[in-house]
Amino acid sequence: MADYALREAQGDDGARAMRLDWLRGLSALSPAAHGSLAGFGGRTHDASQAIGYHKAALVFLMLRDTLGATAFDSALRDFWQTYRHRRAGWQDLRAAFERASGRDLGRYFALWVDGGGLAAPSITNAVAGPDRLTVTLQQPTPHYPLAVPLHVRIAGETRVERVALHGAQTQVSVPLTAGCAELALDPDFRLARRLAPGEAPPVLREATLDDALGLTVLPGDERLATAARTLTAQWLDRTPTIVDAAQAPGRASRMVIGSFAAMDGWLARHRLPARDRDGEVVAWALRAPAGGTLALVAARDADALAKATRALPHYGQQGWVTLAGGRAATRGQWPAATVWTKTCVR
Repeated sequence: MADYALREAQGDDGARAMRLDWLRGLSALSPAAHGSLAGFGGRTHDASQAIGYHKAALVFLMLRDTLGATAFDSALRDFWQTYRHRRAGWQDLRAAFERASGRDLGRYFALWVDGGGLAAPSITNAVAGPDRLTVTLQQPTPHYPLAVPLHVRIAGETRVERVALHGAQTQVSVPLTAGCAELALDPDFRLARRLAPGEAPPVLREATLDDALGLTVLPGDERLATAARTLTAQWLDRTPTIVDAAQAPGRASRMVIGSFAAMDGWLARHRLPARDRDGEVVAWALRAPAGGTLALVAARDADALAKATRALPHYGQQGWVTLAGGRAATRGQWPAATVWTKTCVR
């Protein structure tokens, strides 16, 4: 909460980027890896960090959006004054938020804290009538209590409708007298939800957190291959499936490691975009045409890769990073683009 508060104080863009980073990591986890917040006791690997830190941050953020900042802040002060220097748990937090807001939050905490997983709300229908637009939202089970930010853009102006979605489906009506409306569901990433395919450009963590990750170490340099095995042992939470270099990228996530020459040849052979950055070591995420996320690591030589072994796992939230002397020289992410759905009055 403190890290996020600092980012909010620095500006909206940075706060939005942090929320997107949380959702990228959480969306990369398989359903089986989504443990509960109630069961989190400390970080042991990237998956536990995504649950214990990033999902927790989203649960607090959604509480503040739902209850309002006044009640939210009052609950935190009450919690601190009541339990400082004592042990406290999630049920004590729930009691503080219920006292401050006057609301029963039993279902909220049961699903978001005691349960696992993410919400998956979607726009399933939008019908423009003579004077209004009717939008249908739905979500699969379990039915999380959501206040969905629905952004509606009409004639260049955007309004935000906070739609209560507590069950499988709901509808909302928006005035629309003429022309067209564009809709976007939670484009500012304020819900603990699974990102839709293609909603955000990939980052390295999307592949490394995938339980089904495959690994390809490109042939040609045995010393570099040894360094690659050392890197993956430190970076990955599990032993990946070995995939032959001749196999084209598909729908599954995959990590590919090799020399610059071997990597450039592999990319060309599979008709993937060429490497466009230089350094002693370059790592970047790429979405394969079939949908799988690729985590690509190319190195000048085995020594350069060995020096980067400790640093690289710390840059999973990046879309790309270059390293020199074992340290990051440049890094960055590709910006997410809001997906708008257009509906017009007929």
